[in-house]
Amino acid sequence: MPGKIRAVVIYAPSPDREMADATLAKIKEWMPGCNIYGNFDGTIQVTGSSPFEMAKAAYSELARTTPVSPDDSLALFTGLCPFLDKGIADDLAKVHTQFYAHYSYCENSPYGFLPDLVSSEFLAEAEPGATDLRDFVFKNIEKYDAEILYRRPDVRQFRLDFSCGSPRSLDLSRRLRAIDPDVTYERIEKVIQDHPEIIRSFPSYFEIDLTSLSKVHPILYPEISGTDSLPLALAIKLNAEIAAHGWKKDATVSLAGRGEPMLHPDFLEILKLFLANESVSTVFVETYGHSIDEKQITLWNSLPGAEKLSVILRLSTLKKDRYRFLYGEDLFEPAMAAVVHLEKAANRKFAAYVEMLKIKEVEDEITPFFDRFENSTVRVILNKYNRYIDLLPERRVTDLTPLDRSFCWHIARDFYLKPDGTVPLCKQDIVGRAATHDFAKKTILEILSATARAHSHSVRGEHDSVGMPCLNCDEWYTFNG
Repeated sequence: MPGKIRAVVIYAPSPDREMADATLAKIKEWMPGCNIYGNFDGTIQVTGSSPFEMAKAAYSELARTTPVSPDDSLALFTGLCPFLDKGIADDLAKVHTQFYAHYSYCENSPYGFLPDLVSSEFLAEAEPGATDLRDFVFKNIEKYDAEILYRRPDVRQFRLDFSCGSPRSLDLSRRLRAIDPDVTYERIEKVIQDHPEIIRSFPSYFEIDLTSLSKVHPILYPEISGTDSLPLALAIKLNAEIAAHGWKKDATVSLAGRGEPMLHPDFLEILKLFLANESVSTVFVETYGHSIDEKQITLWNSLPGAEKLSVILRLSTLKKDRYRFLYGEDLFEPAMAAVVHLEKAANRKFAAYVEMLKIKEVEDEITPFFDRFENSTVRVILNKYNRYIDLLPERRVTDLTPLDRSFCWHIARDFYLKPDGTVPLCKQDIVGRAATHDFAKKTILEILSATARAHSHSVRGEHDSVGMPCLNCDEWYTFNG
């Protein structure tokens, strides 16, 4: 006889009380009378530093009080599960027990709808070195039997997370619960299409085109003219709004743009602002690197929050003549000198990368490029080339755009600020095809409200109604943060 699901385990550090109660109610409806192990009121108290450790502790406690068969299993929730779908959970349990699986889960369901199922035999014997159990099982697939369930709709493109394990996930769960507390997985896609605003609460990626000033004139980005530099007051305003409306360690800020951010007259002050912001998890500086030397590295190391800094050198070639062609100036040596300075900085607190764009002109250099940095403390980012819809000629080596067009991540989660203080609809609209907004006169939330209709059209697949030539753009599926 197949085993049974004998207990439920909830791994949810510092759980929200409202969502914890909703989770317990759903579990008791699914498995009435079942032991529920966790670390908060309403559960049998066990502890663990990871889902696996929590499940091990629950298994030990269960086995101490009642006989447990090797074929019996535990339902493991990584985070809370305020929208537990009883019907699919029953299907998953049937497959898991029928085939005596060690580990089972639903492939395309977001956290918050279903548990993973893990056998007591697996818990008694396994000693995974990683906290990600799914990853561990498949790295050791020769040892374990795994069953994977698939149910439509497939909503993985939305990157949903209802585990309430982060402030953004908790906010998303509260938004969905306010609309439909008993939503089933079958209805989730329709709910998002009817209420696109629930996945656009506040930006998570802020790209700041700091200045038009530059020592190079690359053919890899649209032409830039003028001497605009973002006023310091607007950087202070943006930082304050992220702190006021964002969540701890949630936002990513990129000091980038077509110009050279380090040429901004207040670059250091702006960098300090965002490094000190508790709502910001990472600050990128995307630079051509011509001003990076030992003194600069020492200065960055001394800044509070330096460990949140990631410096990206735009360097798509290791050949001097090609550098001149791609970047329009003979500044290959200063760029390479910056690489060497970063590599030699033994006590460097911040991360450093070199970015290579995957374009036809340097396709033969990709392998040598990675070989050059194989043992370096400076790591490689091989990035896709952006045509900015139609502003630049095609240079891509291959077209990796998904065949099925979904909604635009940049409209949904990005905030792009230009040197003149204006905010376009998305990072692709640097020439102002759609309406732009003056950040000196509007808040982030007001701009989100003003562009909500475009986001709704995008989510619903009404791309011709967005106000941009979105159907000619291949950036919609790239996700920044």
